[in-house]
Amino acid sequence: MAQFQYFTTLQFDAIWILAHIASGGTEEQTAAIVEADSIPHLIRLLNSENKEIVGQALLGLAHIINKNAKNRDKCINAGIVPALVKLATSESSNIAINRNIAWTLKNICKYSNSNDFVPIQVIQEILPLFSKFLKNEDSLILSETLMGIANCGNGSDIRIQTIINHQNIVKEVIPFLKSFNSKIQHSAFNVIKVIANGNIQQRHEFMTNWSNFENLFV
Repeated sequence: MAQFQYFTTLQFDAIWILAHIASGGTEEQTAAIVEADSIPHLIRLLNSENKEIVGQALLGLAHIINKNAKNRDKCINAGIVPALVKLATSESSNIAINRNIAWTLKNICKYSNSNDFVPIQVIQEILPLFSKFLKNEDSLILSETLMGIANCGNGSDIRIQTIINHQNIVKEVIPFLKSFNSKIQHSAFNVIKVIANGNIQQRHEFMTNWSNFENLFV
């Protein structure tokens, strides 16, 4: 695909087919796409100057990741996280693309089986972009970002501490608890619930530094 960089129509059609197979197909059908070495090509196409190609490549990768943690790990090893960070700050970025980036990052972090946890170093790469997206006004970007942050903390105190240690991200989450958008509010509550499941020290740190609940709903 990538070698036909000047044939954008052909590229788009090819990526569209792959994205739709990954979206609606079985795990076996998606596995056939992965085994055909599509992941590195799709990641490279995130650098395309054509936004439609970027969008379809991103959708294809998102659906591949959404199928299972093994696919997720292959995408991580192929460099999807730095590629998404670069894309989110590029001229190719727009609301539609950023929505799919937020959704993809949420799915990268979603697997809750202890054998499938995303590595801590990947969470550390992702959190700065989540923090950036919390400053966005789009409701879908915000809800996906908040769920992604919650996903990052699932599974262990170390993962929760990684969130707590990242700049002011917990402080940035709290105002969304009073959002009039139910999805945003629910997603923000999920972040707080994850932190509340941490150890005594983490709960104490939260209550001491961030839980200004008396002013939250006024």
